[in-house]
Amino acid sequence: MSNTPAKQGGKTTVRKQNFIESNVMTKITLLFLVPFLLACGVTQPVVTAPVDVVEGTVEEVPTNAVIDQTIFTGIVRMYKSPCNVLIELMDSGAKLYPVNLDEMFMVDGGVIEFKFGPTRAMQPEECGADSKPVAVRDVVRLKH
Repeated sequence: MSNTPAKQGGKTTVRKQNFIESNVMTKITLLFLVPFLLACGVTQPVVTAPVDVVEGTVEEVPTNAVIDQTIFTGIVRMYKSPCNVLIELMDSGAKLYPVNLDEMFMVDGGVIEFKFGPTRAMQPEECGADSKPVAVRDVVRLKH
């Protein structure tokens, strides 16, 4: 009879060891999985400029929703710098750097009507911070 309790004690020790090993693996898995699951719903807050800083610039260049349906009139300005052409909007005076303006419209002082949208293209540093790179479309020359 003394042999039976010893065997049972050995089986119990093996079972406890298996339970502990599986419990450790579960904890390790959760340790790596939980942060990823928690990060899925996390977004970074959007930082906005104070209203008094933004007020002067919002009026100059309209938002994308307005741009898609609006025809703008501007004067083409030619320069000898790397920023060789800018379009000055007649209604607001805002300056646009057209990345895709056809050469036939690149006439200094030429007045054009056009639509424009955002672009990921960069503008030369010489253009300055007061101009915005845009992609123009539906360009029509009004006068030269």
